Amino acid sequence: MLPLLGLLTWMILGPTPQQRAVTAVDKAIAAMGGPAKLRAIKRLQIELVGTLPDPGQGESPAKPDNAPIREVLARDGSGKVADVLDLLIRGGLRLHFRSVSDGQEGFRVNYENNTLITFPSARAAPFVQIVLRRFPEQLLLNAQRRPEALRWLGTQTINGRKYEVVAYGDLDGEVNDLYFDTETHDLARVQRLNDDPVRGDAPIATVYTRYRRTGGLRFPSRIIGLQGADTVSDVAVERITIDSVADSLFAKPEGLPTAAVPEPGPKLMPLGSDVYLVKGGYNAAFVVFDQYVLVLEAPISSGYQQGVLALIDSVAPKKPIRYVVSTHFHYDHLGGVRPYVARHATIVTTGAAAEVVRRLVTRPHSLKPDTLSKAPVPPTIEIVRERRSFTDPHHRVDIISMRKMPHVAEILVAYIPALKLLFQGDLYDSYALAEVPATDDGEALLRWLPQSGLDVEQVIPVHGPNAPVPMSALTRAHELRQTQK
Repeated sequence: MLPLLGLLTWMILGPTPQQRAVTAVDKAIAAMGGPAKLRAIKRLQIELVGTLPDPGQGESPAKPDNAPIREVLARDGSGKVADVLDLLIRGGLRLHFRSVSDGQEGFRVNYENNTLITFPSARAAPFVQIVLRRFPEQLLLNAQRRPEALRWLGTQTINGRKYEVVAYGDLDGEVNDLYFDTETHDLARVQRLNDDPVRGDAPIATVYTRYRRTGGLRFPSRIIGLQGADTVSDVAVERITIDSVADSLFAKPEGLPTAAVPEPGPKLMPLGSDVYLVKGGYNAAFVVFDQYVLVLEAPISSGYQQGVLALIDSVAPKKPIRYVVSTHFHYDHLGGVRPYVARHATIVTTGAAAEVVRRLVTRPHSLKPDTLSKAPVPPTIEIVRERRSFTDPHHRVDIISMRKMPHVAEILVAYIPALKLLFQGDLYDSYALAEVPATDDGEALLRWLPQSGLDVEQVIPVHGPNAPVPMSALTRAHELRQTQK
């Protein structure tokens, strides 16, 4: 309720921008059912089903993936959250996890290999905030409790519909713009500025539509995720459960093989013959030739690659990085190429990935300027159609093109004869603690190897904590798949 002086001011001059921001949040809460009913929720579970139509994945840039996804989000009154994800990625890889955190500690159950990964408070606390923001009523209630964190941004029209826009700084410092439909007062969109490694300055947005009544409250029944101009998720709300959410959703299972989540890296591991593995969230490698350095894969982001570059420079401080091999066009594998372009390295890749590289080097990065932002240069790209060998008197690396794989239409692998080592991304992933059956990609790789003429004894997967792995790990994955048939 406005104080008397504030009420008189409002009657004479109209509401202040701060008051308009608070009112917009209050109306959205009322539209969902009112603060009393929303705060009375002890537990809430939302079941989602849909697809991830992400152009950064898929067969080719022209044929983005449309991966089916099922997800369950749950929260309770004590601040504990759960996220159950079941996602089938192109190539036969299934990601089926249950992640739980109370802000102090957390864990993730991998249902594909029945293992448990624990993670510390440094990761547990951010995870809680990320999940809670995905509950629109919780986001609004938090905003209502913190009016000092609200700022009126005015009105905006999108696709002919008018919205009131309010900026909200959440408890962890993340600032989101909240879009409220001026007719229904529904929270229609949550958007924040974002630096995307490939898209550049590309806002991340969640769009809430088709509000429906459940248990006396109103919730959106369709949720769309956007990154820049791309739709990256489109899910329907299949079911909402209020209060009667099972304890098992938050419970930590007993008796599973358990490990702590690995540090994201990067960490250096010499393999011999001037070959170095860079272990981390994504694995990479580099070879120190007589006159230059060749890098195998530059994933994730420019920021992550600064750590990788520091490792390379510590090993070969006086040699230029002349080549970077990017295995395929998927955005997570190309996210770190910009710093290498800034160093005038040639990007060796597929035709499809070359298209993406040419675009990503031109994207602005005003939020997180990288070395290419500060000194732009055009990329030098070499496309491998079949095979390309890098040699000097003491080193050899063969880059080989594979086509029509289940995961992607074009992909490169690298073979280092001195170590009988194959470097590959996404065709085989390693897992901590337990074995898993081969995916469609793993089976295709195993069929291809005898025809390739390569003498492979060990494999570096871009994904997975175990690297390198013996060739027997791939054949064991094949055997496990056969037992499932």
